[in-house]
Amino acid sequence: MLYMEFINKAKELTIEQHENGMWYLQPEWKYILYSNDLAVLKFRDFRPDWYTVEDSLKLEVEKRNASESKTNAVMKWVDDVVNNKIDPTMLEEENELVANALAFARLNHQQTDGESTEE
Repeated sequence: MLYMEFINKAKELTIEQHENGMWYLQPEWKYILYSNDLAVLKFRDFRPDWYTVEDSLKLEVEKRNASESKTNAVMKWVDDVVNNKIDPTMLEEENELVANALAFARLNHQQTDGESTEE
């Protein structure tokens, strides 16, 4: 048997998805492999030990949880809201504030010029 055949079968037998959508490695994963005649680690292409198999299974669990995580979707939605709703609104308010400040400065300048010419 090739190592990839073994590890794919091991993943199928020992990794499950919980009701909440999270993936986990069954605590009795080694016993499950033994009971399914996968106890002997002799392959034609690779010489792993049980730590290597356990690492592969745990990494597969992390990969599945990461790929199905809703965090990325939520972060994208927040970024979209900030970029398309909040930023334009803030920019519009900042532009209005600057326009009002300029109008005030012009008006103030005109009033000062008017007072200096009257003297």
